[in-house]
Amino acid sequence: MDKEHFLTRLGQWPKIHFSEVCITVCGGSPSPELYVRDRADPPCWLFIRRLVAGENSDSVLARYSQWLVEFHRERGNDFCLLSPHDDQSSNEPAEEQTALSPTPLPLVTER
Repeated sequence: MDKEHFLTRLGQWPKIHFSEVCITVCGGSPSPELYVRDRADPPCWLFIRRLVAGENSDSVLARYSQWLVEFHRERGNDFCLLSPHDDQSSNEPAEEQTALSPTPLPLVTER
């Protein structure tokens, strides 16, 4: 997904203030998945894409995190984004996951 497509996807959800980019391994998925989420309790998760085998997850996370910062700057939001290593919720299931993020809870299903 290119930057403009990512920014457009985020803009389709104006009532959700996405604050973090996460990479996680979900149940039946053969490869890690990239999501953005907000700070709600429970958080809303928006699926972005699957990582390709051999793709560097740190560079993907850094690129999309930078795009999320730009998304908020373009909209005039003085929004402090969470570091992917700072928010390790205590309600995480002990399922298979990357060190970069918790396992997703509810997915975003309506705008």
